[in-house]
Amino acid sequence: MLFWYSYMGKDTSKLTPRNLYDYTPLKILKYLIRQWNHMIPNDQSERENYMNYKWNEWINYMDTVEKLELPTKNEIISFPKDFQAADKRITEMWNKKRKKEAEERDQVYKDTMEHIANELQQNDNTKLSKFFNGMLGLKVIIPTSADMLVKEGARMGNCLSRYVDKVADKKTAIFFIRKCSDPEKEYYAMEYSDGKVLQLEAKAHSRDTKGNVEAFAKMFAKTLDELHWNEPEFVQQKENIGVA
Repeated sequence: MLFWYSYMGKDTSKLTPRNLYDYTPLKILKYLIRQWNHMIPNDQSERENYMNYKWNEWINYMDTVEKLELPTKNEIISFPKDFQAADKRITEMWNKKRKKEAEERDQVYKDTMEHIANELQQNDNTKLSKFFNGMLGLKVIIPTSADMLVKEGARMGNCLSRYVDKVADKKTAIFFIRKCSDPEKEYYAMEYSDGKVLQLEAKAHSRDTKGNVEAFAKMFAKTLDELHWNEPEFVQQKENIGVA
């Protein structure tokens, strides 16, 4: 342990079995030295910085191994003969998994919002349709793809992209409010749930100081609430209460 402390400059009291993956600090250190012995600087300070960097590389590698649900107690995986090659493979596996999960998430989002769009926009209720057709100089746009949400968030300089998962998980619904005179240009974004406007923001999180957009959003939310609509169970609820 003293060898570890003097070599790495680490506070070993903070190293728990969890972030060491049940391996001793000395075992990890010896492995790192075997991997990079030919590159370790002679200067004490540089050596400690270099080994700290390599230590963190190994921890990040093991974190990814765990995320991939691979056995962390398998020493062939934990201490590969060629760490850099193994790290590259694990990173590629993780990136592929994340890409697949993102594609699946985006598809769920698309299915959810298309379902919402179909049910709301095809509803015969004139009180609802006027929000999509336009009234008071404003109209509601339904973002039917995750890409629409992400791009809108980028243009508006806010965190809309973070809501992809929440919408896909059917925890909330996001609507865009645009000017009828310029329906292609971003204006306001509205978060709706349980009959309420949870958030209503324009660019850079700015609010509606005049109150016109807020009044429009509240009218839209009230109409949805009167229809007993709650994302994204509208079909089932409509059948249950007999809404035409």
